This record gives sequence, C-alpha cells and structure tokens, in this order.
Amino acid sequence: MAQRAFSTSVGAGKSVGFIGLGCMGLPMSKNLKAAGFNVKGYDIMPEARQEATNEGITAVNSIAEAASDVDYVVTALPKTEHVEEALKSGIFSSARQGTLICDVSTIDPEGAKRFY
Repeated sequence: MAQRAFSTSVGAGKSVGFIGLGCMGLPMSKNLKAAGFNVKGYDIMPEARQEATNEGITAVNSIAEAASDVDYVVTALPKTEHVEEALKSGIFSSARQGTLICDVSTIDPEGAKRFY
C-alpha cells in the first residue's frame, strides 16, 4: 500500500513547540513540519536537538522557549514525572493563553488525569 503524504496546507501559519525529540518525538515533529506547521523543538539531549536541526526543525535551548509564541505545545516524554516537570518549569509559565497543550508521552493514566 502506498503511503499518503500530508498536505502542506494543513498547518500553514500554525506553529508547534515540541518537547521531547526522541524515538517518538522526532518522527512526530517531522510529520508536523511536512504538514506545513512551523515546528520548534527541545530535548534535554544536545544530540537530539542537533538531529532535529538536521531534519529542518528549529531546535531551541529550553522548554520555555519551545512553549512560547506557538499555537500548540506537544510533549513526548518517557515518564510522568518528566511531563510534570516540563509543565511546571516552562510550559505553564511561557505558553500564551489559548495555546493547546497535547501530551503524547508514555505516562500513567492517573498522571494524565491530574495534568488535565
């Protein structure tokens, strides 16, 4: 079966701050970019930020920077406590009112309920 490419008009004019550029986050970020979103990303690992840059994603140096001046923030992190820390240490203080925050992390259901 042939793969369908995203339309580049889907995300036209919309921006995403992506936090966590690992095994899940980098491919998701690339798909968003391919769909026309302006994507900036942060990861604790400098190598992951460099790989994102190599893929055309704007790498930033902090969670706060990733969460500022975007329409959407996406977290793709390995543990519940990592999501909680990201929310407290940069997302809530930097995201503008009306920014949609989407968590796709591998966390426990109770954590997801609490963050909601």
